[in-house]
Amino acid sequence: MFPKIPLLFIIIFLAKCQDLETIEKENACSTLNEALQKEFKEKLEEAIKSKPALNNRDLRSKLLEKTFIACIESITYDQAKEIMDESLVSYQKFIHLVPLSEINDLKSSADLMLNKDIKNRRSAIKERLNRIKKERLRKKREDL
Repeated sequence: MFPKIPLLFIIIFLAKCQDLETIEKENACSTLNEALQKEFKEKLEEAIKSKPALNNRDLRSKLLEKTFIACIESITYDQAKEIMDESLVSYQKFIHLVPLSEINDLKSSADLMLNKDIKNRRSAIKERLNRIKKERLRKKREDL
């Protein structure tokens, strides 16, 4: 009555269905993780903009790594979002723990270093331009 389908074809068909289901789940998880990462980065950038002196790359990368791992391991979007919010709150608490005087000291020392670096670069560029001018003048004199 029913057509006789070899058992091997049935097994291959079921395996392919299982693979498709797995691929769909993986795609959904990666899309969710990308969305969560983007949302978390935006919130983190907003927090950093409100306190620009604490633009600490190590802390940011640790928080992002922790959140990303938590998002991967979490089961639902709500759980992942909860973890992300907790990480952001802990970062904001850290920001409030640092005294304002330390923030100002860090900022002023960073500004001084930046100004020195800019001055050094400008003087190096001026020196290079002077060397080039001198070389051109020498060449012109030699040609004449």
